[in-house]
Amino acid sequence: MGITDLDMQRFTQGDCHYLARALNKSRPDLRLAAFQDKNLEPELHAFVLTPKNLVLDIYGLHTKEALKRMWSTHMDIVEMSWSDLSLFGPPEFSRYTYRRAHVVASILLANLKI
Repeated sequence: MGITDLDMQRFTQGDCHYLARALNKSRPDLRLAAFQDKNLEPELHAFVLTPKNLVLDIYGLHTKEALKRMWSTHMDIVEMSWSDLSLFGPPEFSRYTYRRAHVVASILLANLKI
C-alpha cells in the first residue's frame, strides 16, 4: 500500500510532527523544522529539512519558498527539537499515527533521491 488519502489528511491536518519525527529517526541528517509564530513556537505545519536545505513533508520535496506558498504563510521556517514540535500535541487521528508515520516515511525516502 502506498500513501493514502487518509495519510494526506493525517499528516497535513494535525499529525505532521509525527511524520517529521519518523523521517528524522530514519535519517538523522534530516533536521526537524516547522513554521515559527511570533511567540517563537511551532505553528501550522512541521516537516524536515534536507542536507541541501530543501523541505520534505507528505507532499514530497520543496523549496522553502514553495512550502510557504503552499501553506499561504510568511512565517519563518526554523529548525526545532522534538520537544518543540511536541507542542503540537498528541495524535489527532489515533495511536495508529505512530506506526503509519514510519511506514509513510519509508515510502517517501524510498521514492526520493536525497
